[in-house]
Parts: sequence; C-alpha cells; structure tokens
Amino acid sequence: MGHVGLLGAGFLAAAALVSVLPASAENLIPNSGFLRYANPGIPNCWTACGVQKKLADWPGCWRPDDDTALPGLKSMRLSNPEARGLSLETSYLWGFTKGRNYTWSVYLKTDAPGGTVKAYLVGLGSEKEPTKWTSVKPTSEWQRYSETGLITDAFTGHGVWHLTWEGRGTLWVCAPQMEEGTEPTAYASAPVDVPKTSGQAVAAPAKSVNAPLPESGCPVLSAAPQVDGKLDDACWANAARFSGFVQLASTSPAAAVTEVMVGRTADALFLGIRCQEPNMAGLVAKMKGDKDVSVFADDEVEVFVSAHADGSDYRQFALSVAGGRYDGANRDGLWNGPWQSATVREATAWTAEIAIPFTSLAYGPEVGDTWRLNVCRYRPQAPEEYSSWSAVFNGFHDPERFGKLQGMGAADLRKWQAAIAAFTERDDKVSVTFWSAIAQSATVELLTEKGAAAAAVSTQLSAGTTVVDLGPRVAVEGGLARVRVADTAGVTLAAGEFALSEVATPLQAWLTRSYYVDPENVKVVAYTPVPKARVRVTSASRPLVECESPPDALGWAEIAVPLAGRGPGTYALEISLVDGSGKAVAETRLMAAVQAPGAHMVPWDPSSGCLIVDDKPYLPIAIGGGGATVDMVKDSASVGFNSIHVWFHNPRKWPDPADSAEVRAVLDECQKLGLSVIPANTVSPKTFATFAEWKVQSLANLTQFKDHPVMLAWDIIDEPSPSWARDPDWKESNLQELHDACKALDPWRPVFVNYWTWKPGYGYYGGLNSTDIYSIDCYNLSGMCGCPVRNPYRTYEDAMVSQVKQYRDMDRDARRDGKPAHFWLHYYAGGDSYKEPSVQENIGQTWLALVHGFRMVSYFIYRPMSNDLWQSMKPLTAEISSLAPVLGTPELPGVVASGSSAIHCAAFRHAGNWYVLTVNATDAAVDAKLALSVPTRGKADVLFEGRKVEVRGAALADRWEPAARHVYRIAQK
Repeated sequence: MGHVGLLGAGFLAAAALVSVLPASAENLIPNSGFLRYANPGIPNCWTACGVQKKLADWPGCWRPDDDTALPGLKSMRLSNPEARGLSLETSYLWGFTKGRNYTWSVYLKTDAPGGTVKAYLVGLGSEKEPTKWTSVKPTSEWQRYSETGLITDAFTGHGVWHLTWEGRGTLWVCAPQMEEGTEPTAYASAPVDVPKTSGQAVAAPAKSVNAPLPESGCPVLSAAPQVDGKLDDACWANAARFSGFVQLASTSPAAAVTEVMVGRTADALFLGIRCQEPNMAGLVAKMKGDKDVSVFADDEVEVFVSAHADGSDYRQFALSVAGGRYDGANRDGLWNGPWQSATVREATAWTAEIAIPFTSLAYGPEVGDTWRLNVCRYRPQAPEEYSSWSAVFNGFHDPERFGKLQGMGAADLRKWQAAIAAFTERDDKVSVTFWSAIAQSATVELLTEKGAAAAAVSTQLSAGTTVVDLGPRVAVEGGLARVRVADTAGVTLAAGEFALSEVATPLQAWLTRSYYVDPENVKVVAYTPVPKARVRVTSASRPLVECESPPDALGWAEIAVPLAGRGPGTYALEISLVDGSGKAVAETRLMAAVQAPGAHMVPWDPSSGCLIVDDKPYLPIAIGGGGATVDMVKDSASVGFNSIHVWFHNPRKWPDPADSAEVRAVLDECQKLGLSVIPANTVSPKTFATFAEWKVQSLANLTQFKDHPVMLAWDIIDEPSPSWARDPDWKESNLQELHDACKALDPWRPVFVNYWTWKPGYGYYGGLNSTDIYSIDCYNLSGMCGCPVRNPYRTYEDAMVSQVKQYRDMDRDARRDGKPAHFWLHYYAGGDSYKEPSVQENIGQTWLALVHGFRMVSYFIYRPMSNDLWQSMKPLTAEISSLAPVLGTPELPGVVASGSSAIHCAAFRHAGNWYVLTVNATDAAVDAKLALSVPTRGKADVLFEGRKVEVRGAALADRWEPAARHVYRIAQK
C-alpha cells in the first residue's frame, strides 16, 4: 500500500491533502462516511467479517467513532486487546469494468505504531492472482494510503475492499474510497449517500411531488418495422420521439444520453431505443437468453407499460445489450408474454428495437386514450447510472411516476381488449376468466410448453366477463397455465403464461398426520362453509364414517376414521360433502399412510403445517450457519433458539472417525440443551462426476447420524437450479430420486429441498414431489434479493412487498398439498447483503411469516454483529414458542378482516378462545380496526403487552407502530 504524495512529497497531513488533490471522481463504496445504521453501532454496507464472537468478548472493539480525518464523517474504531486481528470489509461493491484502472484509498491512524494493517482488493491483482494483497504500518497521525490496480476481468461481487488490523491497540479508519483512475482524488461520498444525522435509520427517498410527468404521443406507423435492432425502417419517420432522461431518485439530467422512438400499428406497440455510449469497449454484456434472464447487471433497458391511466396492472420488458430478456407483470417475474426484441451495437451507441403485441397487456373497462409508459436504462460502467424518461424516486417499479402515452385510440383497440383475468383450479379442473371490451367469437386454447394446443374450447366472449371451463387439468406444467385467445381468423387476442390459483371450494379436508403408526388414530379435518352439511368418508367405495354436520358454526369437523386392524400401507380416503338427499355435491381425496413406528418420528400435521414432536406441535425457530460447534450451540440456546439449521465442516469426510466424533459432540450438546437439528447436506453435486457418486455420499452422511434423536428433518440440497451440476446428463428427476432414497433410509422424518425462489404450483427445479417441506431463502431486507434496483438503504416496507408475495405464493401451495412451509429469514450483513435487519424489522418479518402460514423459520446466519439483534431473540422466540399449541391448529378463514391493507392478520381457535395474530407490514404507524365474524365476549387480552382492548360490535381498534405485532386473545361467546 503506497503513501499518497504529490511530486514525491511523501506523507501529507489530512487537511492539507484535501486542499490540493484533484476534484473527486465517483466513490463506488456506499456509506463510506459510516453515517447510516440499521442497528446502533453497525454501519450499513460494512461487516466485521466474522468477528462477532470478539465483539461479545471485547465490548466496543468495533464501532463508529467521532475522531475523524475529515469533517462531517465518522471513522471506524477497531480496538484490539490481543493481536488476534480485527477486520473491516465492504459488504457489497459493484461496477468494475475490465481494462480500467481503479484506485483504493483510506485514512488511517493508530495509538499503537508498529502494528500492521493488511488489506486485500479483489480484482486489482493479476490474471493469475486477481486479489491484490498489501500492508502498511500506520502512524499516530491521520495519513492517507492508496493502491492502484488494473481490472483484468469484469467483476461484480462482494468483499472487494477488506483490511485487517493485526496490531495490539486501536486503529481508526476513515473515508475509504474506490474510484476509477490511477491516482486518488479528493474524498467524496458515493452518489447514493445523502447526509443524515448519525445513527438514524435511513428511509427511502421521498417522492418529489413537483416533478412533472412527461408526455408523448403514439402515432400509428405506416407499417410494422422489422424487429432487427437497426432502427432504419422508413416507418419510423413518423414515430414520436423523446429523450431527456434523468437520474434515478432525482431530476438531474442523465450523463448517458438515451433517445426513444414510439409508435403503434393495429396490433402492437413499437419502441426504438438508442443508448449513446462513449466507451463501447466497456459494455457489460454477459446475459443472453429469451426467457426470464437476470439482465439487471448488464447494460440494459427496461420498458414499463400500462394500458390504464393510473399505471395499474403494468407490464415490464427488460432487454440487455447481449439480447437477454426478462418480462414480468407488475413485480411478478413468473409472467411471460409474447414480444419481440433485437439489439445492435453501433460505433458510439447500442440500439434496442422492441415490439409489444397488445395481447401482452392487461385491459379493463377503464382503458382509454391515455396509457402510462416509462423507459429506463442501467449503465453499469463507472460512473454507474440508473436513468429514466420519467423521474422515479422509489426504483423503476414506480407506476405512479410513469409518463403519459397519449392518443392510444381506445376505440380502435377494443378488439384487443380481451384480457385473461384469472386462472383457477378446483378438483383437478381448470377454468379461465376473461374480460372483453366487445362481444366476439373466440377460441380459447390451453397450450403445452412447446406451444401445441392441449385443449381448446370455441366460445362466445361476452362484452364483459366470461368464464370458460377447459376441463381436466392438462398441459399445466410446473403449475403454469399457458393460454391463448384467438378470434375466428386465428389472430391472437390475448395470451399469457400464469400460475394457477385455487378458488375456495365447498369442501376442504386434510389428514391430521403425514403418517400414522396406529391405524386407530387416523383423523380427517374437514372444512365446509355450507351450513348443516354432512361429511362422508369412504375407502374403496365402502362407507367408513359420516359426520352428520360440522360441530360448529364455522364449518369445521374433526372426524375419526376407523382403520383399525389395517396394516402398514397407503389407504385412499374419499371425502364427500353430502346434501339432504344423500347426493355428493363436492368431493376430494386423501391418502392416509400407515407405517411401522420408528425410534425417532417427526410427522407433520397437514391441517396446520406444523411438525409434530412427541405428539405435540413443534415450531422450529432455527439459527443457521456453517461449522457448527459446541460453543455455537450454547450461544444459540442462550437466546432462545430451539433448533440449529447447519452444515458441518468437511461433510464429505464424515465417515472419518475423528470428524464424526466432532459432529456427534455437537449433536449431544444439542440434546442436552433441548435443541433439534436440521442438517444441511453440503456435499456439492459439482464436486462429483456423476449423480450416482453424489447420491452415494449424500446417503452415507444421512446414514451416519439418522440414529441421533435430535435430528428433525433432512435438508438434502440448497438452491438447485438448471445449472446445479456440471454434467449435462444430470436431470431434474435426480432430485426426486435422491428424496425417495433418503425417505427409504429414514421414513419417519421430513426430507426437503431449499430453493432460492418459488414458482407457484411448481416450487422450483425438481418440483414439489422432491420435497416434503416447501422452503426458500430470499433475503429481501438485504437490499439485493427481490429488489428491482440494488438499494443499500432498502426500507422494511419495500422489502416486505416482495417478501409477502413469496409468503402468499408458498402458503397457497402448502395449504393445498398439506405440507409445512419454511422460510430462511434475513439476519446477516456481508456477502450479498448490505445490512443486518434492525430489531424491529426482524420482528416484523418474523411475524409476517407466521401470519402467512409458515410454521418453520430459520435465520441466516450465525451470528449477527448487532448484540441488540442477537439478544432480541429471547423475547421473540419465547413469544412464538408459547403459541405453538395455537399455531398447531388450522387457520380459520373469514374470521378476521383488517380495515387497513398495512395490517396483516390471521385467526385461530384454541382452548375456548379466539387468537388473532396481526403485524404491520409498513414503516408508518397505523390506526386500524379489525372486524370479527364470530361471537365474542369481554375485552381482548393483548398478549405479551400486559394490556386489554375493547371489543365493540364485533370489532376492535388499535394502533400499530412500524413493523409492530399485536396478538389478541378473545374469549368465545
């Protein structure tokens, strides 16, 4: 690490240096002034890199400090009572471009001269060794140090700026900077940073109500242009044109010029986009592919269009310079629509040509001449820039700020206003609901994945809503229905690919166990909203039992099914809703499994989604991590975790006696402390040449420890995807094969796959039959996952919009299939996370998971830097554990409704009381009412808060602080 000097002058004092350095370039490091915090003392975008245990042993050893080299900033104070090393690392840094020089600089001082600071900078080394290592011995005065290197490969990633203090004493670190160029310039904060009071959590930028919405016409083109990216068709001559892009979250002009042409024909909207680029060699063009490619780290453009004047129900079309494509409906990336695109690279620009058929858009009765449009651009080269035609202040997904597209000729487009409104599935049949502006004859087709018609119905679309029954569930692959509506000439009116959603049926039923060891204890929980109904259970057409009517007004019945004398096996149970004449008006089918008892059994209750341990509901509240040790187990138990969800080091060596003994010591400690264990199989398939070899090793690991009583469930693979193994002969069906092999070895515990995203009706790679528990990890609060634009200061409210959608999608599938649902919750900084959640954010995300049906949660990863966050788990885990008997019952639909969309709620019944769980999903305090549809008496106890609220007229009113939860217990009348 070199000393910054001018003309060989050597060290310069900090104040003098600022006055003579050249003007600053863009600093790529967010929160380099250490001014923004989610938790006190833990600055966003920075991590101690695994020093958490030292933080507990040495209070104050890693914290912000007011002793700074430059005014208006803070420094980081690393106090080292032993020469064991304290680290400081950026949690994320993006935007390196191949072939460019970058310079790293920082101010340092110490009270222990002679100690060493070691630093590494990923990407600034050579092709053989991309990490550049350097070291320096700081002095007792503030001095600035720097290092420069050439990027030998385009790089985006984490941990690129890291230093370790190895001296005994205190080191102060101030004003770190990473910038393009061969020498440091005067320090400046990153563009994303707006100074705020030290210690405050930072909210999203406020919307600028004064920024006007731009407008453009949309003339009819003389012909449809050829979509080849060249933008040279004569028909573009009469297109509308606009430019004047502005930077994200401001009204400042964008540095990179973007020009747009727009027009339409009778059946499509066309856009021609030219992105001026002064450094064509620096384009980031990695992502190719025509279906849901993650193009957002490339040079790319995004088109947002809504056929509604208020911007609702919009569609997103993203295109990278390399041709990669992504589309979505609102924030739903699973939606796919027909559209065309092409890109071309010119000498000083790259172009995109896009055709959006009107069939891709969503319509409704309110469609008029004014539509909404925004065109956005991301340029990853330094200085990184997000820009858009209409100024947006909350990311690109900001439909209230979309510009206006005038003259769309609503009357001319009425034929195309035939929108696919909904898909439903009931009793293995598929129905499609349409809205059409005019009455017209049409053919409705359900397509296979390759586009062939698997089912077709000719019908008359009404002016308004039409429901078309497509019959049995066919060609619904991966839970996705592909539907096309065509007119009598075969011209497509509407088309799309959507996830099926279930509708409420007259009868729902679940077993009370995933398997039974005593056939005399088989029970069915049935729910029907039909009053005075009878529920009949038969098997192989032989009547078993009939419940004359549900035992309560809510329509619930628990029915004992007489299977006494039956041996192990699987028994089909037909559940029927019977009318007064004895006719079955609704039916469903359940498969009751009876098996021999095992030494360690963990079935689950399909009616509630709860695991069952010792015949009681069990809610795993797990801390996740790698390299599990006895100390980690003790530390986790001390704050109330009842489970650990971990991978053990060197899992491929578990057959080694010494390694196995170490693992067993951890398991024995868990048993002593009452913790269960969910072991994650970290035997990576990429380290094996064939699936067969990987399967053998995976099963060997399970075999070693399946006899231990603390084992709760087997997590057999993490985040599989189509690229999960290097051998193209590996197949998606391999996951179900591994699942089934594990179940054969241990049929008494759940075996599951953890996904990184969830596709409704499908899960993800491997499908729903590969997993007993529906599980994902998506860390929305990190500012990275589920975030349209990377945001170091993403708010809880914005993150929960994405997270609640995932909760709902998974809960719907889990309820339908009678499976437990599990979510890995965000709990860390570093890697792909800008920050740890705050204490209150963590409370909010946890209770939202419970409200939306999750009965297993794991927190990634042991251990957070914030001791406040760590200690806050004590009351949180105690509250959840106390509600296990309540959450072990089925959720009651229709019992409670919130008067505010911000307040999410769920109702249960237990031991003569109603329980209502609620949580605020926003960053604002909310006053709201809850309406109850059941008779109650007296006041409601607000659990965990020591207060009561009045219940008046079947409603209660309360106030929810940001991300707050309230749990009410109300006596049944």
